[in-house]
Amino acid sequence: MLEEQPRILLVSVPYALKAADAETLGGKPASAYLLADPESNPSPDNPSRDGNGAVNSSSSDGSAPSGKPFLNTAAITGGTPGTLGMFDLDGVSLVNSSLRESGGKLGLGTIPGYTFDLFGGTGAQNLLRFFRLGENIFTMSADANENAQLFLNDGTGAQKIKLGTADGDFRLDMNAGTGGQSILRVYRPGENILNVSTDASEHGILFLSDGGGSNTIKLHTAGDSFFTGGNLGIGTATPTQALEVSGNLKLVGSLIAGFSGNNITPGVVGGTISGGGATANTNSVTDDFGTVSGGANNRAGDNAGATSDKTYATVAGGFANIAIGQYATLGGGFQNVASGQFATVGGGIENTASGQKATVSGLK
Repeated sequence: MLEEQPRILLVSVPYALKAADAETLGGKPASAYLLADPESNPSPDNPSRDGNGAVNSSSSDGSAPSGKPFLNTAAITGGTPGTLGMFDLDGVSLVNSSLRESGGKLGLGTIPGYTFDLFGGTGAQNLLRFFRLGENIFTMSADANENAQLFLNDGTGAQKIKLGTADGDFRLDMNAGTGGQSILRVYRPGENILNVSTDASEHGILFLSDGGGSNTIKLHTAGDSFFTGGNLGIGTATPTQALEVSGNLKLVGSLIAGFSGNNITPGVVGGTISGGGATANTNSVTDDFGTVSGGANNRAGDNAGATSDKTYATVAGGFANIAIGQYATLGGGFQNVASGQFATVGGGIENTASGQKATVSGLK
């Protein structure tokens, strides 16, 4: 015998329609979802389409019957494949733009052969610019002869770097500004390979270094310059000495050789120290065209007054010898003095030739 069950109310609509908004769908009445009559006016929300959503082409001037502009499909007669479209000056007609796409590349005024390909036409042209308001950061252009020019500017618009191809122009022109500036650097992490800079007085400095920074070359237009690594060859590619010259050598000015402490008085013209010298016993030339060939603690010149008053004094060698007189000559020995004009001491110990044209051969 079947057990009786309680009755259940069955309805033909979902339970949701029995809720408080059963009269609406999404907050809008059912009439909002009815299709408009095909002969009705275009939708007021989209004048380019009719009430059924179809494109409205009933107006050839790009406006709906309501007077609102829309895309003028009647003006679209075709386009160039790969060319990006744009609105014409009337604001509703679609025409070709200058941008073309091909194989993932974009061209402006040309079929692209590069990721971005820009055709600038002929003659003087401003081709490319990156800028902020009032500031040209990067510009690329061509002059009337179609020579390329590239400029990098600072925030004030002053040209800092220029690359050009015109004859008579610098291919690379860099404006470093005033004062001490670091202008150009070529480096690897932790290694300065090439530096170009200026000091506070705007004198140029060129600095070259090896990978470790231990061997360097510095050229300074108003300061010390140096070369710290390897040998330097002039006329030879295989120098075996710090400086090796293959060919004739001409020096204008004074020459100092031998011990590093040997010295020629500043302002002396044509002085020569060929060698010798030692710590606390240096060789020196104090007057114009004086010569010390070697030995130690020798001097050519009187070391007083003008550098031109005791010229052409010569000491060949020995120790502690002094040629003071003009044109005086001292051959060697120990503590000899040739003080007279044209005086000569050949050698020996503690000899003095003080008279004009006096000669001492070496009595002691």
